Amino acid sequence: MLVFLDTEYTGLGQLSPKLISLGIVTEDGQREFYVELEDTWKLEDCSDFVRRKVLPLLGGAAVSLLQARERLLDWFSASPRTVRAACDSMTDF
Repeated sequence: MLVFLDTEYTGLGQLSPKLISLGIVTEDGQREFYVELEDTWKLEDCSDFVRRKVLPLLGGAAVSLLQARERLLDWFSASPRTVRAACDSMTDF
């Protein structure tokens, strides 16, 4: 199974960018996973671009990193054994 993934971080070019959200969709579009994180970043960590263009698009249903990990494991447990991931930026992976 091929999945496409996209992430949002506090900023590009930062020494230690912090993960804000993760989205995954299967190649056939039949399965999706999306999560926003509440405990991995702070507003002051975000670049001006992220504050203007990314944060306004968040849905407000953020979860802890532990909850996100559990949800992601559940999502992948219902997937085929072999998964390939594609992304448009090495920062995503």
